[in-house]
Amino acid sequence: MMKHQIEVYKNINNNSNEENRIEGYIIKLHMLVDALPVLRTWEQQVLESRYFENKTYKETGRLIGYSGTTAKLKIERAILSLGRIIFGMEKEFSIKYRVDVERKIEV
Repeated sequence: MMKHQIEVYKNINNNSNEENRIEGYIIKLHMLVDALPVLRTWEQQVLESRYFENKTYKETGRLIGYSGTTAKLKIERAILSLGRIIFGMEKEFSIKYRVDVERKIEV
C-alpha cells in the first residue's frame, strides 16, 4: 500500500494546485505514521526525543546512554531506516544497516 501512496504522492506533487499539495502532505504524514511502529525501539526513542520533544543531541544521548555525538549518528541511522521503510529501499543497502521490515510487519 505504501508504494501506491508514493505514486499518488508523486502525481500530486507534479500539480501545483493548493488542494493537491495539501493532500500530498496528508499522504506523506500517513506514510510516516505507518512506518514509525516498524522501527526498532531505540530508533523510535531517538526520533521522538529529538524531533517531537525538541531535545538536544546531548539530552537524547543521555536518554539512550550515549554521548551527544553518538546520539547524532544514531538519529541519522534512524532517519535512514525510516526512509528505507517508507520508500521500500531496504534491499538496496548493505545488510549491516538494513532493517528487517518483512519480519517486523508479519508479527
